[in-house]
Amino acid sequence: MNARELPSRSVPKRIETPALPIRKAVSSALLGFACAVIVLIAFDLLVLHMWAAGYAVFDNYLRRLIHSFESSVLTRASIILTWLGSTVALSIVVVVSAATLRFHRYGQRAWLSVAAIVLAELATESTKLIVKRPRPAAWFGAPSDPWSFPSGHSLDSAACYLVCGAALLLLLGSPIWRAALALVCLALPVCIGLVRIYLGVHWPTDVLAGWLAGACIAGGVIRRLKPN
Repeated sequence: MNARELPSRSVPKRIETPALPIRKAVSSALLGFACAVIVLIAFDLLVLHMWAAGYAVFDNYLRRLIHSFESSVLTRASIILTWLGSTVALSIVVVVSAATLRFHRYGQRAWLSVAAIVLAELATESTKLIVKRPRPAAWFGAPSDPWSFPSGHSLDSAACYLVCGAALLLLLGSPIWRAALALVCLALPVCIGLVRIYLGVHWPTDVLAGWLAGACIAGGVIRRLKPN
């Protein structure tokens, strides 16, 4: 058989994910951060200044209502959930998420989960230093940070788990697994915020502001996670 007649072997092409427009991704993330800042400013003006008396009644009523469910099991679960919203735990989640995306050739999108937690921390710490709202009297020991607004656990966990969950959804094909992941990533920030109220280390309005601001940051980042 002539060499020209030998069947050619097809070389499998490497599958690449669509390129991510970096400028648009940065602009979208910063837009989400700007929305988070607006939310925090609005809460500061309304809750701590304009309608302070009304929100004080709301805060005290709701924190006592949530703490009325106190039990040893719930207290232990609250400690675990608090750790899941800590900087250490969220950093681990972000690193694992970014590494998984890079492994599956979504490398250009891997940094977006890192951007989400960085922006969330920036929003949390800068707002605490500016607003300086004192914490309520804690029921299980006071944290070292004296400032309450916003709830860093609520804000950071909302931004981190929503973005990492949306990123990992890109890799799942099964509707059942996608629904389970989405449910976990939505439920975790909610539970983390509620246990911060249960432990007495935050006012309910701190947690609500944290959820909304974290969702704003996550929304800005998630817009650029989906392949074009």
